[in-house]
Amino acid sequence: LVDYMKKTVLSIYCLILIFFVAINGYGLINEKPWSEVKYSDNKRYVFVLISNGDLNNYEAKTRKSWEPLQLSPQDLKDYESNLAQALQEERGIRRTYQNSGLYKVENLENPLWLVSLQNTENWITKMDEKYIANDGTYVIGYNPHVAELKNDIPNKEEVGIFIYSSSFGLKSYKVSELTNNQDIFEKSLEGYFWANKNLKIDEQQKTFSLIKQNQKDKLEFSINSGEILFDSSQTNGMFCQGLVLFIVAPIFFLIAGTFVNCVLYTVSDSTGRKKLSF
Repeated sequence: LVDYMKKTVLSIYCLILIFFVAINGYGLINEKPWSEVKYSDNKRYVFVLISNGDLNNYEAKTRKSWEPLQLSPQDLKDYESNLAQALQEERGIRRTYQNSGLYKVENLENPLWLVSLQNTENWITKMDEKYIANDGTYVIGYNPHVAELKNDIPNKEEVGIFIYSSSFGLKSYKVSELTNNQDIFEKSLEGYFWANKNLKIDEQQKTFSLIKQNQKDKLEFSINSGEILFDSSQTNGMFCQGLVLFIVAPIFFLIAGTFVNCVLYTVSDSTGRKKLSF
């Protein structure tokens, strides 16, 4: 019975490990040191983030992750081929683009503007969505979910929005700056969603906006400055406060006036005549 249980546990472990590797790129492990290349919709501009990850170290770690799988010769050959292709593509990107930034497709040797990843690489590469302007003037990054900090607590210190503009540089917002204590964070396999996945870009108005996870509060940003133009959650809060004040204030003055009148009307002299009345 003990041997059977050991074999069962080992089989389950191998299945989980095989599944883990399979969902990460047919033999490629997580935390891949890959660069990112993203084109504008009109294919005239390309936004590039060059990874500084050590490819040799990654190659060694990847091969080591295959050891517990007991791969057949054919599977090992396929894994080796897949790894070699991925590394070749990455090295090709690093040869083509010398720096991170925005390039015009017609001139890949001279970037229009550069992006410094020294202080931002931990988060700028994690953005789920990146929108590159068709005129090459800005790039918007958006991540509608954050990781778990601990004990089912979302990490609100992660960056949720950034805009990189040729006119003012980089401006970013942590999720803590975009949400409040009343906002909903919906847990999923990807993390905690604080907003909807879709980001709306308005080229004519030069704005972009998103809807929070509660499906009613909206955040709108200026493309020209990167500033928050509108936050409906604050507007709704101010409206509720104003509504309460509008209702409570008249009641308060009515009660206060009634009390004062009662006091004044009960003031009388010794003959019973009221001295004051209104």
